[in-house]
Amino acid sequence: MIPNPEIYYQTESQVANDLLPVQRRKPVFKSWLTALLSSIQWCRDVIFNNFADGSSYDNWTSGNTYAYLERVIYIDNGVYECQKTTGLTSFVPPNIDTDNWLKIADSFIGIREQMHYTFQKLWLEYALNRIYQVAPFSTIDWGVTFSGITPTAHTTPPYTQIYISKTPVLLTNFWLSNGGVEALTSFMPTNSIYSHYYLGNAYAAYSTYQFTIHVPSAVYTQIADNTPTSVPTTDPTDPAPQRAGSAIRAFVNRYAQAGSIYKIVTY
Repeated sequence: MIPNPEIYYQTESQVANDLLPVQRRKPVFKSWLTALLSSIQWCRDVIFNNFADGSSYDNWTSGNTYAYLERVIYIDNGVYECQKTTGLTSFVPPNIDTDNWLKIADSFIGIREQMHYTFQKLWLEYALNRIYQVAPFSTIDWGVTFSGITPTAHTTPPYTQIYISKTPVLLTNFWLSNGGVEALTSFMPTNSIYSHYYLGNAYAAYSTYQFTIHVPSAVYTQIADNTPTSVPTTDPTDPAPQRAGSAIRAFVNRYAQAGSIYKIVTY
C-alpha cells in the first residue's frame, strides 16, 4: 500500500471542471459531467477512505430513521449504506435487509490499521477489543490500582475487557514399559548406551495451552448473537454457544503463529 497516495486524492467535481473547455465551464455543464463521474468518485471514496483508512460512522440502531446514502456500522463489523431514496426507519438489521442496505466494507477498521496488528499480546488484545467494539480501556498496568493513596491488588483486570493471560496447564506423565514379563506397552531403552533410540526416565512438563483469551460474558453473547448458527465449531472446548468461539478464533488465527494452542473462557 502506498503510504501517501496523493495521486489518488481527487474530487470528481474538480476533474469535471478541468475536463471542460473554458467556455463550457458553467454550472449546468459542470453539474452534468460531475453526475456522470459520481460513480467513480463513490468507488474512489470506498477504496481509499473506508477500506484503507477505516470508518467512524454511528452504529446501526433499530428504530432509527436513516437518510438516503447515510452509512452505519453494524455489529458484524461491516459498513452499510442506505439505498432507499426516500429514507428509511430501520427495524431489520442491515445485513439481513439487503433491499435497503448495501454493504460497502467488510470491516470498519481500515487496512492501514490492520497491517500493524501482530501476534504480540498487547496488539492482539487491542485488536480483539477494537474489532468487537468493546469500550476503550486504560493501558496502565492493572495489577495494582489506587483510590487516593489506598492500593488495591487485582488478580484479573478491574474492567470488562477482552484480555490474554498465560495458561499454566501442564501435561500429565505417561507410562512406558521397561521390557518386563508383564509389560503392557512396547519396550524402549531408558538411556542411549548402544541404542539408536531411547526415552529418558523424566522430562520437564510443558503447557498444553500457550495462552487463554478471557472474554466478558456479555461480549461473548453478543458475538454469538451475530454469528450465523451455520458456522461450524472450531474447538469443542469453547464456551457455549461455540459459534462465538469460532468467530473469535477466525480473527485470532489471522495473526497467531502456526501451531499455537490456546483456549477461550468467559468471565
